[in-house]
Amino acid sequence: MDKNQRASKTVQRQGLRLTPRRRLVLEILQESHEHLDAEMVYERARSRDPHISLATVYRTLALFRLLGIVEQHQFGESHGHFEAVQSNPHYHFTCVECGQVSEFSAPEVDALVQHLCQKAGHRLEHVKLDLSGVCSVCQSKRESKAASISMEPLSVVSAGIVGQIKRFAGGHDFAARAIAMGLTLGAEVKVIQNYGHGPILVGVQGARIALGRGEAAKIMVSLQ
Repeated sequence: MDKNQRASKTVQRQGLRLTPRRRLVLEILQESHEHLDAEMVYERARSRDPHISLATVYRTLALFRLLGIVEQHQFGESHGHFEAVQSNPHYHFTCVECGQVSEFSAPEVDALVQHLCQKAGHRLEHVKLDLSGVCSVCQSKRESKAASISMEPLSVVSAGIVGQIKRFAGGHDFAARAIAMGLTLGAEVKVIQNYGHGPILVGVQGARIALGRGEAAKIMVSLQ
């Protein structure tokens, strides 16, 4: 039994028919390798049936979702994206920077979820797991951008110059001391006094801090 036949039987069990336009909407979702929103489905359906309406597409998607033929995902947006239900479980990862949605299978997750449900005496019917983060492409772009930023140790920055703290070069203990003084990563720091010898006076978050030259040399800043 193919996907259309299974969908037709699901619809018929509710006393309805898989009409030509309902079938068209389902075929568009089954053929697509993307996650389409209602208007995208409508545009593709209209290219095959110029008389189909957007309202018909919305009603059909709502019906299919209720019958478990179609899944709806938000992917962090206000409108839904739709895909035909697949026989094998799969999951989605949404990049919070570029918005790209990728699918992946995870047999280990499937097995664990089945085991937990069986252990609790539950019958598993559906698993929904949506992940978000930064994709590998955007991570590479971040790293390239960070590498292209010129950084200087705070000890060589002249008075009157403002920089942003990017990195601590003195290990975890020094980083903890710097953060305790208010010198946090990303904070803007202005050099108030630097004679090239002796302590360096800086301003950060409304406070003035005197740093030894050795301490200042371990604070890497990007200059504005």
